[in-house]
This record gives sequence, C-alpha cells and structure tokens, in this order.
Amino acid sequence: MVESKGQFAEVSLCRMPLNLGRRRFLGAIRPPFAGLRSVKPLRDVLILAAVYFAAAKLGLRLALYHPSATPVWPPTGIALASMLLLGYRAGPGIFLGAFLANLTTYGTVWTSLSIATGNTLEGLVGTYLVNKYANSSNVFDHPRDIFKFAFLAAILSTAVSATIGVTSLALGGFAPWADYRLIWLTWWLGDATGALIFAPLLILYAKDPHRRWSGQAMLERALFLVALLSISWIVFGDQFPFVYLTVPFLVWAALRFDQRETAGVVVLLTLIAVWATIRHLGPLVGATPNESLLLLQAFMGIAALVALPLASVMAERRSADQKTTDLHLQLRGQNALLELRVRERTRELEDAYFEMVEGLAADEVELIRRAAPLHDVGKIGIPDRILLKPGTLVPEEFELMKTHVKVGAGILSEARSDLLRLAEEIALTHHERWDGTGYPRGLKGEAIPLSGRIVAVADVFDAIISTRPYRKARSIEEAIDVIENGAGTQFDPKIVDALMAHLDQAPSGHFADAGRI
Repeated sequence: MVESKGQFAEVSLCRMPLNLGRRRFLGAIRPPFAGLRSVKPLRDVLILAAVYFAAAKLGLRLALYHPSATPVWPPTGIALASMLLLGYRAGPGIFLGAFLANLTTYGTVWTSLSIATGNTLEGLVGTYLVNKYANSSNVFDHPRDIFKFAFLAAILSTAVSATIGVTSLALGGFAPWADYRLIWLTWWLGDATGALIFAPLLILYAKDPHRRWSGQAMLERALFLVALLSISWIVFGDQFPFVYLTVPFLVWAALRFDQRETAGVVVLLTLIAVWATIRHLGPLVGATPNESLLLLQAFMGIAALVALPLASVMAERRSADQKTTDLHLQLRGQNALLELRVRERTRELEDAYFEMVEGLAADEVELIRRAAPLHDVGKIGIPDRILLKPGTLVPEEFELMKTHVKVGAGILSEARSDLLRLAEEIALTHHERWDGTGYPRGLKGEAIPLSGRIVAVADVFDAIISTRPYRKARSIEEAIDVIENGAGTQFDPKIVDALMAHLDQAPSGHFADAGRI
C-alpha cells in the first residue's frame, strides 16, 4: 500500500478513499479485471500499475485533518481483488504502482521500494490465505467465508504492510520511533477497511459485470437511491445525526438486491460518511481526529459485516430456490417419461384385449386407446407432497387425491372433439367400482361407462407392475391375482376375462420388463 508524501512528513498516517463517483471509480478499475486475461503480460502490469497509482494519489488527496490521514485505503482492496481474480501475476503491477506513487510524493527510492514491497507482500499473503482457507475468489458466496476473509485478508495480511511501511518510515527518518504504535495502528486500520470495503465490490463486479434489470427493478433501485441519499443528507448533514438510520438501507439492499449491488451500497455509504466527516459533519465527528478516525472505521467495518454476509445468505437462498425449481422440472420430466413408458405398456395391453370385449368396433377401440392416456390429467391439481409421498396417504390426503377425477373431467369438459369428450368420461369414471363403492359418484355395474370400466382394469394392472413413490414394482403374477380377486367387486368380470384370455395367449416374456418401468 502506498503511503508516502505526508506519510514521510506527518505522524498521523491514516489514509482515505478515492474521491470518485461510483461510475467513475468502477470505470477506472474495471479494465484490469475485465480485460487483462486477453492482453500481453507487460500491458497487464502497466494497466494495473496505473490504476493503483491513480487510486493512491486520489486517496491521499482526500485526507482526514492531515495530508496523509485517510481512514480507508482503496489500493489495498484493488491489490487484493486483482490477485484473487488474476493470480499472483498481478504482483508486479501492484509493486510498480505503489513504488511510483510513493516516489513521486516526497519519498526516497529506498523508502518507496520498502513500502511498495510491503504493499505487494500484503496482497500476496492475503491472497494465499483466502485461496487456502476461504474459497478463493468465490469467498463471498458463503457467509462463513466472508468472515474468514475479514479475518485473514482485512486483519492478518494488512499487518504485513503496516509493519514494513512504518518501519521503513522510521528508519528513513520520516516518522519518530516514539509514535510507532500510533502510526502502525492507523496504517493497519486504513488497510483493513480498504480490503473490507473495496475488494468485495471489485471481485463481485468482475465476476458478474453485465446484468439487465426490468423496468420494475430499475424503479425500485431508483427509489432506493433517492431514499438512501435523502437519509444520508439528514444523518450526515447534522440534520438528525443518528447513524443507525442507515442500517435499514443495508438490510434492504441485502434482501432485495444482488451481492454486487449490496457491496456498491456499502461503498457509497462509506464515501458519504468519509466526505461528511472530513468536513466535520455528521455523528462520526469525535472530539479528536483519532476519535473521528476510529468512529468512522468502526462504522465502515460494521456496515460491511452486516450487509455482505446477509446478502450472501440471500444469494444462497435464491440459488437453492433455483436448484429446487430445476430439480422439480427435472423430476416432472422424468415422471412424464415414466408415464409415457407406462402408457406404451398400457397400449400393448389395451390393443390386445379391447377387441375381445363384445360390442366394440375397431374405431371405438382406437378412440378409447387414444383417450385413455388422459385418464389422470387431473393430478396436475394435486400437490407434489401428496403425489410423490413415499408412504401411505392419511385419510385427509386420500380425500384430496380423490378429487383428481373431477379436476381432470373439469379440464376436459370444454372440449368439443369426440376424443376429448371420451377422455372426460374416462377421467371421471375410471375409479368407479363394479359393486358401486367407487368414486366420485358411486356408479354400479353397467351404469359405469364401458370406457371407464376398461381403463379401470388397465390402470390398476399397470400401477401394480410399475414403480411408484410409495412402493416398488410388483410381478405380473401379483397383478393377475389382484385383478382376478377384484372381478365382480372392483372390476367388470367380462373385462377381467378378456384380460386373462389375452395374458394366456401372450408370448412368454412379452411383459417381462414391465416391472422395471
């Protein structure tokens, strides 16, 4: 990190952020992260060095009380983000930018080299620790990794730069040894807040640079910005100096916006707070410069550690919801495929014995065969928790399941074609029983339409030999036993006889793989 000029001439060595609007700031730093992968190594170094140099110079111009006193040091965030995104090859650019910034600010070559070395090592150490223990550039994907980042990168690694930098100043005669502790503390805190405030925005922005908003989303963000600026004017303009009034906006951003936008809100609040404090405005102005510094840095740190983990939790939740939706669609697709295969088996069965039922012409057989697959269309109105329940349905759930026949008939009731009218009849009657104990109307015997009686047998047969959420597929022999035992009570005996006659005539192994559907 760069601290020369006033760092060499002054004792109070805190540092301040770039006085740039959000757009200008992001525009200045985006090229290294968005385009360095496609340019030559030397150009990479020069671009990153220029960005670091500009950030350091502009940061030093916005000092708190003294020319070199800045409460947050953006170059630390730039160095850390560039190394996490680009790897250690970003190191030369950081070193060159830090060296030139110090050398051109009243520094000597030796002191500038020492400070630049500390700045570069700070980034290298922070990157190594985050890569090893905090999920690398995906550090902001999980709340626990964000807190690891705060400890490893913002607290531990920044001590490297503070130690090397302050020692270099003291050895060079630019800072008294008696003030070593105070200078080290302000240097370290400035770097720590720089890492915590600016690195998240740069990393999140670089990973997702383009995102389109709907009209409603743009309106919400515009209203948010107006409200935030209004509250900031009230809080930091000494109108109503209660800094906690900004907390709801951090929560709002985390709950409603994505992580990148939330990080942007943290940066914006940081810039507003710094701007007000250096003008002796707002609730963060203390009795002494050091008190103001600590209040401001505490505010920035708390803002980041409230908003960023909460935004990460919301991002995890959205991701989980999306995965659940994708899985749900996948399961529906698999279920549809399963139903299709079952229908193919049903068609084999129906084709074989429909013609054995007295009174059905060939065109009637074909019409029933085509309408039969719609018999359970009403199940789209049954919740998946019931349809896919692995255990036995409780009475209340079974009553809800029984409504699918009326739902299906209702769906098909507006149809005008003969096929769909027949499908409506099948959907409504395929759960009626020969003895009159079925549902939904309790029809008995031949009062049940022939199509419903036929599909009732086919449906039960295929249900038995197919795997369902609540049980595994059973054998053909077990299915035959159930169908034969139900003749005269659940099923039309003539339909059962037709099925048995067909099974007796079927070639060996014809249904051998049905149980694996």
